[in-house]
Amino acid sequence: EMGLWDNYSNFWNNTFDEANEFTSQLKPASDVSVAAVMTSLYFNGIIFVVMLGSYEILRRFVPSVYASRKLKNYGPSSPTRQEPSGVAHLPLHNSYIPLDWVGPVFGVSWSTVRRAAGLDAYFFLRFIRMNVRITAVSTFWAAIILAPVYATGLNGVGGWYLISMTNVEIGGWRMWVPVVFIYFFSGFTFFCYEA
Repeated sequence: EMGLWDNYSNFWNNTFDEANEFTSQLKPASDVSVAAVMTSLYFNGIIFVVMLGSYEILRRFVPSVYASRKLKNYGPSSPTRQEPSGVAHLPLHNSYIPLDWVGPVFGVSWSTVRRAAGLDAYFFLRFIRMNVRITAVSTFWAAIILAPVYATGLNGVGGWYLISMTNVEIGGWRMWVPVVFIYFFSGFTFFCYEA
């Protein structure tokens, strides 16, 4: 019967042919079907609609959770009074139009967000805005530059892999395009950190 130390000893003394051990287990990657991508898109779309609907319903029935600072600063009796803290332009209204809050959100200044929501929420929202900016810009340029370079690759793959680096031949000039792209992307990311 083997004990703990015997297993430990066998682990360190195990010998195998590395070249055959690792290469014999490799299998080509299987492509994701369009049906799988659409299923994921539908599922996430349903989750998004359910969560947005829940927020719309709950913000009306539980305003102490979703608008506590507005209630505290303005009070339920005077929806337009400005408090000394300077929290302005946040009217407390009882509208029944869905998503009526989306438009006014884009008009609120960052200083008002900081005063109304607090420093934690301010930095969280600024972090999200920075990431959306980085992702949107890099996605736009990747679609214009990288996707055509990958799609014209000569590796002969199909499906979703046609527009991925899998379709780029090793050692070809197309391998340099993502390298240059990542340098520009990194520079833009550092620029967004500083902004």
